[in-house]
Amino acid sequence: MKKIILLIAITGTIFAAGIDNENEKNEKDRLCKVFTEKFNTYEKNNRGDELAIKTLESYKKRQDLYCN
Repeated sequence: MKKIILLIAITGTIFAAGIDNENEKNEKDRLCKVFTEKFNTYEKNNRGDELAIKTLESYKKRQDLYCN
């Protein structure tokens, strides 16, 4: 009986880890798309002041983080 409970617990843990990995990948894909769109839009409409340049750099940094 103990072996069956242990097997169920291990199987559940492995299954849950697989779901978490899939959710993490989906979230990274979503964030990659979001920051790519933000970067491209902001680059086209950039005001050119210091704050705008820093914002563009921030979007690029996050795009690189989530798309790689």
